[in-house]
Amino acid sequence: MRLPLIPLSAAFLALHANAQSALIGWSGTDCNGTFSNLAHACDGTCFDFGGRQSIEVIGAAATVTGFPAAECSGTASTLTTDSLDLCVPIGSDIVSFMCS
Repeated sequence: MRLPLIPLSAAFLALHANAQSALIGWSGTDCNGTFSNLAHACDGTCFDFGGRQSIEVIGAAATVTGFPAAECSGTASTLTTDSLDLCVPIGSDIVSFMCS
C-alpha cells in the first residue's frame, strides 16, 4: 500500500515539532529565582546569558554551548543533555550561549 506523500509529511512534521527542546535561563543556581526568560528555542540562535546562574532544558535532548564572550564567541564549553527537564548550574564566566 502506498501512502499519500502530503499526509505522511504532515505527520512527520508534527512529530518532529513535538520533539523540540527549549531552554530557560534562571537567576538562581537551582533553576529558581526571580529572573527567568521565556523559553528559548534550541535552534542554534545565540542568546545573552547576563544575570543568569542556571539553565533548564525542557523537552527533548539538547546540546547547550556556552561562550565566555558576547555573540557566542571565544572558546566554547559544551554540555549534551539526554534527559528531560534538566537543571544545570552555570559558572559566571558564561556570557552568551546557544542550544541545538
